[in-house]
Amino acid sequence: MGLGKTCQTISLLLYMRGALRQDGPFLVLSPLSVMDNWRSEMKCLSPCLKVLCYSGDKDKRAELQRDMNNTHYHVLLTTYELCIKDASFLKRRKWKILVVDEAHRLKNQNSLLHKILMEFSLDFRVLLTGTPIQNNLTELYSLLSFVQPSLFPIDQTEDFTNTYNQVQTQPTLASDLQRVLQPFLLRRVKAEVAADLPVKTEILMYHGLSALQKRYYKAILMKDLYAFGE
Repeated sequence: MGLGKTCQTISLLLYMRGALRQDGPFLVLSPLSVMDNWRSEMKCLSPCLKVLCYSGDKDKRAELQRDMNNTHYHVLLTTYELCIKDASFLKRRKWKILVVDEAHRLKNQNSLLHKILMEFSLDFRVLLTGTPIQNNLTELYSLLSFVQPSLFPIDQTEDFTNTYNQVQTQPTLASDLQRVLQPFLLRRVKAEVAADLPVKTEILMYHGLSALQKRYYKAILMKDLYAFGE
């Protein structure tokens, strides 16, 4: 979304270490596609935080596990898949903060990632998502139960959805749900983050197909498979 969720999260980690004297460890989970972005942003914005990137094949991860046991680090950065694969090792630690990027991965209470992370020892949980979930109460409750399982037990999912199933048509229910969500949800929109941005404009530029594009486009329409085998 480009609203600075990564930078704001790094600020939180810096605040924990600087103001609250918490050295971690902090666990950050992200898709593999943005893992390098997290690493570069932390290197740029928080050089005082020692970041350990947990990735690689089985032998490489075994070496990293030895390093984790023998050296001090503040942040462990890894992917969902490796967290699931090496959960038996990672859940031995008591994590001060868990950050889950693209946290709509946790919208299903029965997903493997959701179940495994619920077994971790976590002091504080931060979920980052730019995907709207407000139209699905079950998915919303799944995230709430992960953030605060003592207040939102998984076995009360049906009660929650039944209570607010008319939220889109009853303003009083909507107000009540907003009151419930307020302590747990920080919603940011572009108008609030950068109010001085100019109005978005679009310019459409039309361009004809190249000779190669025309050739393959015609082959697709004619179902000419031989055109793609040359």
